[in-house]
Amino acid sequence: MKNLFKLICIIALAYSSFGFAQNYVNKDAKELLESTRDATSKKRRLLFCTTISCCSVGAFGIEIWSDKECHYIVTGKRVAVVNLKNNDGSDFTGSEIEVKEDITLIDKDNSLEADGQESVMKAGLYKVIDGEVAFEPTVQRIRIKKICYEETHEGTIFGHHYSYSTSICLYYPSFSHQVKNIQGGYAVINLTDDAIKLAEKNDNILVFDKDIILGNEYIITAGKYNVDNGKIYTKNVQLK
Repeated sequence: MKNLFKLICIIALAYSSFGFAQNYVNKDAKELLESTRDATSKKRRLLFCTTISCCSVGAFGIEIWSDKECHYIVTGKRVAVVNLKNNDGSDFTGSEIEVKEDITLIDKDNSLEADGQESVMKAGLYKVIDGEVAFEPTVQRIRIKKICYEETHEGTIFGHHYSYSTSICLYYPSFSHQVKNIQGGYAVINLTDDAIKLAEKNDNILVFDKDIILGNEYIITAGKYNVDNGKIYTKNVQLK
């Protein structure tokens, strides 16, 4: 009986140790999320929100995609909130996610890039609360590369033919001159007026019938993309 009691204590201790051993990057996730939700607080200032188009984000440990990325200044802190969805568009109900590689966050207003800095979601384990991840991004000296291309596209959307040109800028982490690491990078696609009008007729969504190949090296895969103020922000980028 004593041996059985000892065994139960050992199992309970091991389980407890495992639970407390979870080392979340955003341990104060609940407090950060509450601070960004308090619209009446003078200590909270929304910088911007960006709708992100993507099928799945390879940098995450599970098959999810980002729907919306918001940035705030809260009492001197820079806070990012990423809304998570499952591949079928339903709400993500998990309590944590693992980010396997650093992810470069979108700098929509170019406030950081102008100062030679970038905002990064560091690799690690993150708490998820009600489908949202709140955390303090790491702001560091810029280590991303920016390449811009001019592209012309032609295709069909719901049976209607369309053609337009775009300016596409690709941002991706670069830690050495020998290795190109696209994981965690993103692309910004500037649309022409005709493409924007086309998107407005389709609930601000454009459909790419074919993969977009940039400089014969990078690929933005075919699919549906959200248009946000005349631009498409997407993490659905990979090396060819």
